[in-house]
Amino acid sequence: MSDENLPPLQEDPNAPAQQPRFSPRSARAMIEPDQPPPPPRSMKAKRPFIAGMNGFFSFILIAAMFTFAGLYFIKHRLLAEGPLAQDMTLVIPPRTGMVDMSKMLEKNGVIANPLNFQAGVILKHARGKLKAGEYFFPARVNTDDVIDIISS
Repeated sequence: MSDENLPPLQEDPNAPAQQPRFSPRSARAMIEPDQPPPPPRSMKAKRPFIAGMNGFFSFILIAAMFTFAGLYFIKHRLLAEGPLAQDMTLVIPPRTGMVDMSKMLEKNGVIANPLNFQAGVILKHARGKLKAGEYFFPARVNTDDVIDIISS
Protein backbone atom coordinates (compact mmCIF):
# COMPACT_ATOMS: atom_id res chain seq x y z
CA MET A 1 0.00 0.00 0.00
CA SER A 2 1.27 3.47 -0.69
CA ASP A 3 1.70 6.29 1.79
CA GLU A 4 -0.09 8.74 -0.44
CA ASN A 5 -3.55 7.26 0.30
CA LEU A 6 -3.22 7.36 4.11
CA PRO A 7 -4.65 10.28 6.12
CA PRO A 8 -2.11 12.48 7.97
CA LEU A 9 -1.14 11.22 11.44
CA GLN A 10 -2.60 13.02 14.44
CA GLU A 11 -0.05 13.94 17.12
CA ASP A 12 -0.82 12.93 20.67
CA PRO A 13 -1.00 16.13 22.87
CA ASN A 14 0.25 14.15 25.95
CA ALA A 15 3.32 12.79 24.16
CA PRO A 16 6.69 14.43 24.98
CA ALA A 17 7.95 16.89 22.40
CA GLN A 18 10.50 15.41 20.06
CA GLN A 19 13.67 17.30 19.45
CA PRO A 20 14.96 17.59 15.94
CA ARG A 21 17.45 14.96 15.03
CA PHE A 22 21.05 16.15 15.29
CA SER A 23 23.59 14.84 12.87
CA PRO A 24 27.13 16.07 13.61
CA ARG A 25 29.52 16.65 10.78
CA SER A 26 32.40 14.91 12.51
CA ALA A 27 33.26 12.92 15.62
CA ARG A 28 34.88 16.01 17.17
CA ALA A 29 31.67 18.01 16.71
CA MET A 30 29.84 15.22 18.51
CA ILE A 31 31.88 15.54 21.72
CA GLU A 32 31.92 19.37 21.88
CA PRO A 33 29.39 20.86 24.32
CA ASP A 34 26.49 22.98 23.14
CA GLN A 35 26.93 26.75 23.08
CA PRO A 36 25.86 28.21 26.45
CA PRO A 37 23.24 30.94 26.43
CA PRO A 38 24.54 34.52 26.62
CA PRO A 39 24.84 35.92 30.16
CA PRO A 40 21.90 37.97 31.42
CA ARG A 41 22.11 41.71 31.12
CA SER A 42 23.79 43.24 34.14
CA MET A 43 22.05 45.57 36.59
CA LYS A 44 24.48 48.35 35.60
CA ALA A 45 23.28 48.12 32.01
CA LYS A 46 19.65 48.04 33.12
CA ARG A 47 19.91 50.99 35.53
CA PRO A 48 22.79 53.34 34.60
CA PHE A 49 21.56 56.15 36.89
CA ILE A 50 21.64 53.92 39.96
CA ALA A 51 25.04 52.55 38.97
CA GLY A 52 26.36 56.10 38.58
CA MET A 53 24.97 57.16 41.97
CA ASN A 54 26.49 54.03 43.53
CA GLY A 55 29.90 54.99 42.18
CA PHE A 56 29.48 58.60 43.32
CA PHE A 57 28.51 57.67 46.88
CA SER A 58 31.29 55.09 47.03
CA PHE A 59 33.78 57.79 46.05
CA ILE A 60 32.38 60.17 48.69
CA LEU A 61 32.57 57.45 51.36
CA ILE A 62 36.18 56.55 50.53
CA ALA A 63 37.19 60.24 50.38
CA ALA A 64 35.57 60.85 53.79
CA MET A 65 37.37 57.85 55.27
CA PHE A 66 40.76 59.12 54.01
CA THR A 67 39.98 62.64 55.23
CA PHE A 68 39.06 61.50 58.74
CA ALA A 69 42.06 59.16 58.87
CA GLY A 70 44.34 62.06 57.87
CA LEU A 71 42.78 64.38 60.44
CA TYR A 72 43.14 61.74 63.14
CA PHE A 73 46.79 61.20 62.20
CA ILE A 74 47.54 64.94 62.28
CA LYS A 75 45.72 65.42 65.59
CA HIS A 76 47.61 62.48 67.07
CA ARG A 77 50.90 63.98 65.90
CA LEU A 78 49.97 67.42 67.29
CA LEU A 79 49.26 66.00 70.74
CA ALA A 80 52.36 63.77 70.87
CA GLU A 81 55.06 64.72 73.34
CA GLY A 82 57.62 67.12 71.88
CA PRO A 83 61.39 66.58 71.57
CA LEU A 84 62.42 69.52 73.78
CA ALA A 85 64.49 68.07 76.66
CA GLN A 86 64.56 71.17 78.89
CA ASP A 87 62.76 74.50 79.16
CA MET A 88 63.72 77.02 76.51
CA THR A 89 63.15 80.68 75.65
CA LEU A 90 63.10 81.47 71.93
CA VAL A 91 62.94 84.82 70.15
CA ILE A 92 60.94 84.89 66.91
CA PRO A 93 61.85 87.97 64.86
CA PRO A 94 59.21 90.25 63.29
CA ARG A 95 57.85 89.48 59.81
CA THR A 96 58.62 85.78 60.18
CA GLY A 97 56.21 83.66 58.14
CA MET A 98 54.67 80.36 59.16
CA VAL A 99 57.15 78.27 57.15
CA ASP A 100 60.20 80.13 58.49
CA MET A 101 58.76 79.93 62.01
CA SER A 102 58.29 76.15 61.72
CA LYS A 103 61.86 75.73 60.45
CA MET A 104 63.19 77.84 63.32
CA LEU A 105 61.23 75.83 65.89
CA GLU A 106 62.52 72.57 64.41
CA LYS A 107 66.12 73.84 64.30
CA ASN A 108 65.93 74.74 68.00
CA GLY A 109 64.38 71.38 68.92
CA VAL A 110 60.98 72.69 70.02
CA ILE A 111 59.04 70.66 67.43
CA ALA A 112 59.91 67.41 65.65
CA ASN A 113 58.39 68.07 62.22
CA PRO A 114 57.68 71.45 60.58
CA LEU A 115 54.93 70.02 58.38
CA ASN A 116 52.97 68.93 61.44
CA PHE A 117 53.29 72.44 62.83
CA GLN A 118 52.09 73.99 59.56
CA ALA A 119 49.15 71.58 59.27
CA GLY A 120 48.19 72.31 62.88
CA VAL A 121 48.31 76.08 62.28
CA ILE A 122 46.05 75.70 59.25
CA LEU A 123 43.60 73.36 61.02
CA LYS A 124 43.36 75.66 64.05
CA HIS A 125 42.88 78.76 61.82
CA ALA A 126 45.82 80.40 63.59
CA ARG A 127 47.80 81.49 60.54
CA GLY A 128 46.95 85.18 60.95
CA LYS A 129 47.38 85.00 64.74
CA LEU A 130 51.05 83.97 64.79
CA LYS A 131 53.10 86.71 66.40
CA ALA A 132 56.75 87.60 66.67
CA GLY A 133 58.25 87.91 70.15
CA GLU A 134 60.07 86.11 72.94
CA TYR A 135 58.39 82.87 74.00
CA PHE A 136 58.98 80.38 76.80
CA PHE A 137 58.53 76.72 75.87
CA PRO A 138 58.42 74.12 78.67
CA ALA A 139 60.16 70.76 78.29
CA ARG A 140 58.32 68.11 76.24
CA VAL A 141 55.76 70.66 74.98
CA ASN A 142 53.56 69.23 72.24
CA THR A 143 53.04 70.94 68.87
CA ASP A 144 49.45 71.90 69.67
CA ASP A 145 50.61 73.83 72.76
CA VAL A 146 53.42 75.48 70.75
CA ILE A 147 50.78 76.81 68.33
CA ASP A 148 48.70 78.08 71.26
CA ILE A 149 51.76 79.78 72.84
CA ILE A 150 52.80 81.54 69.61
CA SER A 151 49.28 82.56 68.59
CA SER A 152 48.26 83.98 72.00
